[in-house]
Amino acid sequence: MLFHRNICLAFVWLLAATGAVACGDDDEGLPAGTGVGGACRDGCTAPKVCDATLGCVECTSDAQCSAAEPRCVRGSCEACATNADCGTASPACWPSDFRCHAACPAAPCPPNANLCIQETGQCLGCKADADCAGTGRPLCDTVVARCVACLSPADCGVAAPFCFAGSGTCVQCLQNYDCPAATPICSGDLKCKSGCVSSADCPAAEPICDTVTGDCAQCLANTDCAAPTPVCKGHHCVECAGNQDCPSTLRFCKDERCVECENDKQCPNDRPDCRDGACVAN
Repeated sequence: MLFHRNICLAFVWLLAATGAVACGDDDEGLPAGTGVGGACRDGCTAPKVCDATLGCVECTSDAQCSAAEPRCVRGSCEACATNADCGTASPACWPSDFRCHAACPAAPCPPNANLCIQETGQCLGCKADADCAGTGRPLCDTVVARCVACLSPADCGVAAPFCFAGSGTCVQCLQNYDCPAATPICSGDLKCKSGCVSSADCPAAEPICDTVTGDCAQCLANTDCAAPTPVCKGHHCVECAGNQDCPSTLRFCKDERCVECENDKQCPNDRPDCRDGACVAN
């Protein structure tokens, strides 16, 4: 069984590396028998698609991105992926936001990417594994230039044998197929847990049984939720699942919370910096 699971996992990682993993509720593109569960367990709202190692993403290739943000990087459409995508005025693509900037050190690096590589003009969180020493996340993910706990399943142990690329952390499962019969459900937090047959099997914190997936849930539909978290997403009541759930003053849904901005591009000139979802002055 373990050998079969490892073969399946290797296949899923191969598909993810080539951008071929793109599934909806029926897990199209994944090996037969992998089932639902994990980060995409409730399906992805179009046009987003499922990547088993990233969750619901807006792209799996550059072809799915717009002219304004033409490069697909880890499931997100970005303005640039490398310096080759930038012009002479702003020649450096910084992985902290995948936008073109003036070269550092002339342009100061942000706190979350304070390593200036003068040869390329890029601000990075890390360039090599040595830059991650002592952080508790010993590996440098050079695509996003940040320190992570894992880059592949080979970096993970028996207790959490799968690497979720979305966060660079080792997890118990990516989908239901990865879980044993005693705890067959891969939950949204990527842990294997017991299934339910009826709501009587569920705790007070998650009182509703989804009999399709065997999950105990806080909600199955929006009608199970109330303000200030009126939207049902991933079996939990949240403030928002998409921009359409947010008011005009806080029009972006980020991390299931309505915010004024997601990045600096969305802020007015008098408050040009986006910090923690709010536009602020310099």
